Amino acid sequence: MAHYLGLVIRKHRKQAGMTQEKLSECSDIDVRMVRLIETKGQNVSVNLADAVAKVFGVPLSAMIEGAEALRQKNPVRRKEGASP
Repeated sequence: MAHYLGLVIRKHRKQAGMTQEKLSECSDIDVRMVRLIETKGQNVSVNLADAVAKVFGVPLSAMIEGAEALRQKNPVRRKEGASP
């Protein structure tokens, strides 16, 4: 799910015409964390995800719903032996 949430965050950031650095500044999140979230699917806390949602002016639930919709369309194959 973290992978898809990262994709949703990137989509919102680009639609807002923001750089990763600007998102970092506006959400008070280190730019390295923003990069990890968007590119590596870094797990985020609810508070961090909420801070990002507020920057974009959208409810956190909408971002999660967007991530869930992406997951339903494009499920990531798990490596053998990986836990759910």
